[in-house]
Amino acid sequence: MSSPIVVVQQPTSVLRIEGHGGPPGAQGEIGPEGPTGPAGPPGGEWQFGAGNPSGVVTGIQYNMYIDTNTNDVYRSNGGTSWTFVNNIQGDAGPAGADGDDGAAGANGTRGSLWTSGAGVPSAANNAGDMYLRTATNIGDVYQGNGGTSWTLVGNIRGATGLTGNTGNTGPAGADGNPNIFYNACTSDVVYNTTETTVLTLPITSTGTYVVEVQLVWESTVTSSFAINYTGSHTGASSDLSGVRLAGSIAHIDRLDYNTLSATSTATPQMIILTGILVVTGTGNLTISMDNASSGTSAVKRGTFLRASK
Repeated sequence: MSSPIVVVQQPTSVLRIEGHGGPPGAQGEIGPEGPTGPAGPPGGEWQFGAGNPSGVVTGIQYNMYIDTNTNDVYRSNGGTSWTFVNNIQGDAGPAGADGDDGAAGANGTRGSLWTSGAGVPSAANNAGDMYLRTATNIGDVYQGNGGTSWTLVGNIRGATGLTGNTGNTGPAGADGNPNIFYNACTSDVVYNTTETTVLTLPITSTGTYVVEVQLVWESTVTSSFAINYTGSHTGASSDLSGVRLAGSIAHIDRLDYNTLSATSTATPQMIILTGILVVTGTGNLTISMDNASSGTSAVKRGTFLRASK
């Protein structure tokens, strides 16, 4: 059945007729081909080289690069900027089977031979053989020329060594005179604020003695010392007189303390004293040291006592 036609009367003189849509028309012909589009960006490609490409090799973004030294793979960020991606080197394969043994080589000629003896060589030799003459203080070296001919080519005896240094002086021997008594410090004696006997000389027979004292010390504080005899005695003089290395002193009483000024620990000082001691009973002759305030002092090796009739 066909669709009805509706006639609409417009207020004006124009007559408009409306109807329902008809069936679709036939498909039109294919239009003409459009123009070629713009070129797309280049695709990625692989590049190769020995070493890391960063900062060296120029690549297009997304290009790939293999470092042929390490088999590392990099991706280009454009320009000379590259990013490490991975490494494509696989694990080492198993070892291959051993190959067959090669054929035995021909025997080589004999090499040079060393021999030795006390005398000049005369035995048969191959050219290049060597001989050492071992007789005392000889050391001659010969080279063979073939047959029984030898040529002296050198000597391996070194020059005479230099004379060694003179040995250190040995310790002083004991006095042969029984009337001489001697004792000395064999090591440094350190003392601090308390009286310390640093050296003792036993006197085992009576008589008149010349007493000699050498006192070597160093201290950073004011110190004092005394020279005493513990046995009964008298003296032609009640003093021991002497000199100090850093200045003179008039006398030193052998029974009383005497003051020593402070000195640098790096500069030992010395006093040398002599006096007369008349021994009427055996006893000990001593050197005692003390210091007035805290601080380390030391009597040094080189300090000694000597008493002789």
